[in-house]
Amino acid sequence: MNKLPSDEEKFQTVIEKNTFFKTNVEFYRQYEVDTIDTLKQKLLELHGRIKNSNSEKEELVKFMQEYDDGLKCVLILLGISDEFFQRLIHASRILNKPKLNELLNLDEWDKKVFDKTPVEWSIERMTKMARENAKVADGIANIIFQGSTIPILIEKVPIFEMKKLDPTKLKFSIESLIDTILRYRMKGSLTASKKSNAEGMIESILKKHSINYTNGKLPEVPDNITRTMDFIIPNKKNPEIIIESSNLATTSSGMGDKAKAEIQMRRAIEKHYPNATFIGFNDGAGWLVRKNDLRRMVSGQDDVFTFHDDELKRFEDFILKEYPHLCDAEK
Repeated sequence: MNKLPSDEEKFQTVIEKNTFFKTNVEFYRQYEVDTIDTLKQKLLELHGRIKNSNSEKEELVKFMQEYDDGLKCVLILLGISDEFFQRLIHASRILNKPKLNELLNLDEWDKKVFDKTPVEWSIERMTKMARENAKVADGIANIIFQGSTIPILIEKVPIFEMKKLDPTKLKFSIESLIDTILRYRMKGSLTASKKSNAEGMIESILKKHSINYTNGKLPEVPDNITRTMDFIIPNKKNPEIIIESSNLATTSSGMGDKAKAEIQMRRAIEKHYPNATFIGFNDGAGWLVRKNDLRRMVSGQDDVFTFHDDELKRFEDFILKEYPHLCDAEK
């Protein structure tokens, strides 16, 4: 065998022979024809049908029933991701509120629609439901035309997402298309913004009562447990409360790893910080789908809260009752 290259030579290979954006050219060419051009033509068809129709809603229902990708076209036009739509319908089934059920015609979707432990429906399954059942397609159209008026949705869904449920977008107006483009482009920036994070609600409670806190990695926790804590109260040297937040609107395979690591984290805290209480703020539609991971997650925490107003009040009361000496630290 020839002498293996040095680390520097391997490094230079990647730098000097980098293809920048190398892709499977033939695959992308075919994707343009089979997917992009096809969806574009169907969206233009929908535009024409809506423009010449006396009932935009009826035309929308017909469109979703005629095409295998009819629902996908509608979601693209509104700027709604498949995953968010799946979460929206799944959450609606769990909430099981009469007005929302009536709006969506949920009773007509499936005999297991209101199971105690419902399995989330894929976008493919809901597309098939809409094609085969006019009541399902009508329910989807209803949530687009009236969803923004339903109190429970206004309460549960962020305004950034609610604004996407806008029937005027079906008219392809310049203003509505600009709105869709903006929301698509700014979604990542909004998610990354610290001000949009639910953790700010915890911070507000701590600041309200002048409670000292920090964040980061606990010094006595072994290096193989690479977890950083969102709130360590009052400090890393002698923590009394350790808080980790996991507010997930979407799902990922990493949720399973996170749940397993939580159990390891609890054991490390029990060993190195036996007087500390390990609290989890676990919330978001993602956990409603990954319930087995959620069970493992909470088993690694001493107590659990969500970002519901009632839960935030319970957390505040817990702090005031159990740790009054931590309050008003600045006084």
